Amino acid sequence: MGLPRTDLKITVDGIVLKPTLALGSWVAFLPTEDGVMLMGDLVLSEAEVSPVMKRLIEGGVDITAVHNHLLRTSPAVFYMHVGGHGDPLKLAETLRAGISLSHTPFGAPPTNATPASIDLDTVAIESALGFKGAANGGVYQFGIPRSESISEAGMAIPHPLGRLSPSTFNPRRRQGGHHG
Repeated sequence: MGLPRTDLKITVDGIVLKPTLALGSWVAFLPTEDGVMLMGDLVLSEAEVSPVMKRLIEGGVDITAVHNHLLRTSPAVFYMHVGGHGDPLKLAETLRAGISLSHTPFGAPPTNATPASIDLDTVAIESALGFKGAANGGVYQFGIPRSESISEAGMAIPHPLGRLSPSTFNPRRRQGGHHG
């Protein structure tokens, strides 16, 4: 489940971030013998962190980290890593209740009839990385799978749950539309 924070208007050093660059919350459920394993990453404003955290903890969702993925954001934005095991319905209801305390838009993101052009040499970037990327919401994204196996509590974590190294390129445009 992906939840882009289209409601946030964030800049880093005057460069406007597109929600698909680094402002996408996500949650994934993996079936297990006793329910599901949950993993996710919520993008939150500073004011949203405490109420969302409190509600998730009350509902049995683990908070595994709260930190910055990006420095010098304006306004400040934080990333709350979440996890859990158990009943999928209970975990989903708790997540919905917690996320509802933020301004995260629910539902499908707006779609454009024509994809935004990306002012990047994507062929050269793909050649340098050795992986194929894809345009998404005005940025060029890569999902690079890790080569080693990952496990939690002795359970193998399949690709892509927790096993991608995302790389995203945002054409550099400063706030106000000037090239930098």
